[in-house]
Amino acid sequence: MNSATHIDLVEALRSVDALEPGCLFIAGDLLKICDLEARRSSDLKYVSLENSEVRNQLRDLLLLLQLSLFEGNLCISSRPDDTLDLLSRLGVPTQVGTPTAESLAGLVADPALESYLRPLFHTGMLVRKTAGSASYLFPGRQWRAIDRIRSFALQSATQSATFTDDQLRQWFRDVLAERPIMGGEKPVAFTAQQRLALLLGLTEPLFVLSGGPGTGKTTIILNLLRLMIRSGVPAERIRMAAPTGKAAARMMESIGGGLRSIEKATDADRTIETLKASTLHGLLGIRPGIAQPDYNSANPIDADVVVVDEVSMVDAVMMSSLLSAIDPRQTRLILLGDRDQLPSVESGAVLADLLALLSEQGEAAYTEDVLQKAADVIGPDEAWNMARRKPSGPNRYVHLTYSHRSERAVRDLAAWVNSGGEGPSPLKPAEAATLEAGHEGTFLFSRPDGAGRAHIESLIRIWGASVFPSEWEAMLTELSRKDAPTGRTITDPQTMELVRSLFRIFDRSRILTVLRRGPFGAESVQRMFQRYMLSRGLRERRGLFSGLPVLIRRNDPLRGLANGDTGLILQFRSQRFLAVFDGSPMTVFSPDVLPQWEPAYAMTVHKSQGSEYGSVLIILPDEPDHPLMNRQILYTGITRARKSAFLYGSDDAIRHASGKALRRITGFD
Repeated sequence: MNSATHIDLVEALRSVDALEPGCLFIAGDLLKICDLEARRSSDLKYVSLENSEVRNQLRDLLLLLQLSLFEGNLCISSRPDDTLDLLSRLGVPTQVGTPTAESLAGLVADPALESYLRPLFHTGMLVRKTAGSASYLFPGRQWRAIDRIRSFALQSATQSATFTDDQLRQWFRDVLAERPIMGGEKPVAFTAQQRLALLLGLTEPLFVLSGGPGTGKTTIILNLLRLMIRSGVPAERIRMAAPTGKAAARMMESIGGGLRSIEKATDADRTIETLKASTLHGLLGIRPGIAQPDYNSANPIDADVVVVDEVSMVDAVMMSSLLSAIDPRQTRLILLGDRDQLPSVESGAVLADLLALLSEQGEAAYTEDVLQKAADVIGPDEAWNMARRKPSGPNRYVHLTYSHRSERAVRDLAAWVNSGGEGPSPLKPAEAATLEAGHEGTFLFSRPDGAGRAHIESLIRIWGASVFPSEWEAMLTELSRKDAPTGRTITDPQTMELVRSLFRIFDRSRILTVLRRGPFGAESVQRMFQRYMLSRGLRERRGLFSGLPVLIRRNDPLRGLANGDTGLILQFRSQRFLAVFDGSPMTVFSPDVLPQWEPAYAMTVHKSQGSEYGSVLIILPDEPDHPLMNRQILYTGITRARKSAFLYGSDDAIRHASGKALRRITGFD
């Protein structure tokens, strides 16, 4: 090993306050394991690490691997640019990071590495793989996760269709033409892409559907469920899930709304109303303190179909756990997501990597036989002639491009961000009057140079007055005269309708932040908003007041609450506070028994995934080149809005972020 250009990574990280002491201890302990094995073994392949220079290089490599996981990667690579990018995000200056990156990247590719760390490789704690011109060093758990994902995605079909083309044609005609989902007074029109998605979802053991907001993913899933029920799959054999409780609830709300619009729904269609969606933790039976999920390779999920929404939020290890619990011989898996959204908070970029595996140079492509099948079953279409072809392989991916939303401004801004911020910005300048008039579109509140807390607090007051009209307090006062429910649910119809009206107002809008802490972070904005709401005459007691929104931060299976669920603290007669969560039924809890929670006037863009609001106000950091500012975080925040998106920051920051795509090192290439 050449250590001539090696710079001590520990000192470099310490100088920028990026050193994680826990990671340093782990790196040291792993080296001690190698030392002990070398001393105990007579095998010459076990190499002593007494050479301090080599030992420091190996310590730095193991430290970097752990820091790489914290940054969302699955591994480190032998490409110096990858390592330099990681060090830059950790704050290491270029003059120090460049030689360190070259040294550590070279170490990943060095054949001697496995000799020095033989016990770690021998036991599977570390895995090194080569793909193309690069080598990758993985923790064993992450390698096993992506290996399972790759194998599952590319497996040969193990289920055979038991229905004929005539049956397929009949079911498609019944679902799309004779009993269609209605959009207002007209049937929802399905594009060729969407109809192909229905066919592949019905016939493939694994199907991945990607598309931006408004492209009809949930509508497709509803019709796909209807087709499956017609093919003989009973509703009780279908499982629905999403990464968070909020995303799961929104999926079922959308499906329920579409189902209610069908004028001549059959009894079979109505069985879909019995479906309930859970979190992935709930689907797999993952419980705190229990190492193995209830459902796993030895005890797979007993279902014919599993549907998972918001897959971009799922990390590699969780996806591996899900796939371990799916027996492809009996269970079809359908995954939905938006490939342009932020990847999971934890490590990996599962949806992007899945789509790369299932596409041809990044684009969905299909074999001649499946396109012919589409022509035979769905009917001739110019789209089949224009579709990208491939010689062989599974047909398991459709990316939807046509948006049915009428709010063109939000779509245009999202597309502009995804294009890298090229050309004129579609954002319009905003003023207080823009908010007060409830304009729809996309707007920029320009932040003056050096603007601080007072400036943003004035904006929050304007926003609060716009999104919480005076009727908010009037309804809270009316509710305070009603008796508190005596059980776990609200059953009084008048009380239920009043609470639902409060939720409708609250769910119309949300403040989103890129940061969690600091003057422009969610925690600071929460405090400002709470001060504003209390200034309107609401009475606080022990940190609670009526109308305070809460966001659950930890799963609580006992109470049926999941991370991401939102509720309202409401005051009933006798000044009794209860936490109320909308749903069927509408559940109530004493605030004292809630799992960990935080106020929900504002949330980070990461936390907002799986949610949708009429309007969003996105507060950007005051540093244009902040490490968290990238294309995906802007796109995700903007696309939480149905009608209007307001950004608070600078045009330079938005353009800079649009031009910087977040990339994770996963070793899938």
